[in-house]
Amino acid sequence: MATSAVRGKKIIRKEKRKKRVAQIKKKIRQINSSSRKTQVVFFLGKKRVLKCKLRRPGSKGLQSPHGAQSDRGPQGPEGVRGFPGAPGPQGPPGQAIGVTIIPKVHQYFYFAPSDISSTVDIPANQFSDDNGDSVIEFDAIGANCYTSLYINGVLQEGSLYSINEQSSTLYLDGDTVLAGTPIIFQNVEFLAQISSL
Repeated sequence: MATSAVRGKKIIRKEKRKKRVAQIKKKIRQINSSSRKTQVVFFLGKKRVLKCKLRRPGSKGLQSPHGAQSDRGPQGPEGVRGFPGAPGPQGPPGQAIGVTIIPKVHQYFYFAPSDISSTVDIPANQFSDDNGDSVIEFDAIGANCYTSLYINGVLQEGSLYSINEQSSTLYLDGDTVLAGTPIIFQNVEFLAQISSL
């Protein structure tokens, strides 16, 4: 009976000692991370002493050289398109302008020297202008112009003639233009004159 009691006390003391050692190890870890001491002494009771050396971090070593740069990786996919930004401020109003269309008329006269009853080409230098002067070429031939033909004062169809800067052509198709009959080309061009208001 006495032997069992003694054995029980020893077990209790052993368990207490294990618990105390565990507490000390925990304390050592806390001291090791915050204290500058290199050795700590713990008393376990009844002249038993536990001396522990603390591990301190060594000095910082030299930095190693940078390694070689690796190859550039492939380009990533295009990102999602962002939301449109807010509209900018309205600009100042523009300057008002005025546009005036000015027609300019050119008239060319020709008198048939003999009867004409077939297709005939009449050069521009055979015509005279409003002042009776000979002309070198026809003016007002282009996109902003139109031409009218008058034979003996009568307006003719557009299919009966063609005209360019150097010459004119009449397509009489069997009709006859008598000698001395006036043949008049009237060319009208439109000029745009722009002015500030």
